Amino acid sequence: MRTHILGLGLCAALSLAAGARADDANTASAQPASASPGDRIVCHRLSHEGMLLRTAICKSQKDWDKDRQKREADFATVQYRSYSAPFGR
Repeated sequence: MRTHILGLGLCAALSLAAGARADDANTASAQPASASPGDRIVCHRLSHEGMLLRTAICKSQKDWDKDRQKREADFATVQYRSYSAPFGR
């Protein structure tokens, strides 16, 4: 009896995983041919610790680039402050 329940649970988990992989392949969105490269909508499937399911975040390429530049600037600021902090306190 336990092996049947375990087998059914395993089959259900595998079928859900296969569905999630299919969703990853369908992240491209239709855009008109006249859209500039920066206005193109790009979707990323993101997750973080504690999330059970990944969520799709769709932004223009310009917005993704701005977010990346902001993260890089914030990281550089943290590094700079850690080097300039007084030691021994």
